[in-house]
Amino acid sequence: MAIKTSSQLSFGDISASLRKCKHTFFNQINNLINWSSVEKELCIYYPKGLRLSGKPAYSPLLLFKMLLLEQWYGLSDYQVEEEVNDRITFSRFCGISMDNSVPDHSVLSRFRTALTEKKALDRLLTIINNQLSSHVVLVQHGAVIDASITPTSRGPKGKKSYNLHEDGTISVSHSYQKGVDQEASWTKKGHDLYYGYKRHVLVESKEGLVLAVSTTKASNHDGAHLPILLDKVSLKAGSRLYGDKGYSGLPNETLLKKKA
Repeated sequence: MAIKTSSQLSFGDISASLRKCKHTFFNQINNLINWSSVEKELCIYYPKGLRLSGKPAYSPLLLFKMLLLEQWYGLSDYQVEEEVNDRITFSRFCGISMDNSVPDHSVLSRFRTALTEKKALDRLLTIINNQLSSHVVLVQHGAVIDASITPTSRGPKGKKSYNLHEDGTISVSHSYQKGVDQEASWTKKGHDLYYGYKRHVLVESKEGLVLAVSTTKASNHDGAHLPILLDKVSLKAGSRLYGDKGYSGLPNETLLKKKA
């Protein structure tokens, strides 16, 4: 097993292939997944309650399906909110009718944080992937690893300055106002600075379904999370792993040779 950095396959390619067959894909997923077992597990980690206004809270299954859409299509919290509002296929998959409101990005962010703190995402993905494997949908002959930045809505405001260090980390000079999410961190992509988190995702290379997720502060180096993701899945010997150069390096190459 080795990391392939060629242009033969990428996370974007998988996302594009899924977008071409949304109707068929969602129908297949709904036929294969026993959502009641997923919802039962969700309610353990995210029990429904009442808002201050007395209105019922959003269903945890609805929020979880929106997180799945993010992973399958490479969307941010803002983007998935917009897509579920605009696309009938997305809203139908989430079980949202025309007269229902769609959860906004801040609700999704709090939901993900709650599941992450309780280490529930891994358990939920395992339930889904076990069901798919039982139908021989996930054969796991290969995988794609990718990282995406998720900005937080509770970032620092105003002017800032930063220093880019040799190891790729960034130090930002900034005074933190009350209410800023101090568990997040800064990172630089291209010419832009982002404050938030990074999602490291391991995706099955044939169907493009999520196998494992690791969420960290945005400043964390990609390569350190390859072992964490691989420990969560059971790729067959000889499987191909595709990723960018951020996941290469001697420690990871040594690890992959041991798993080959």
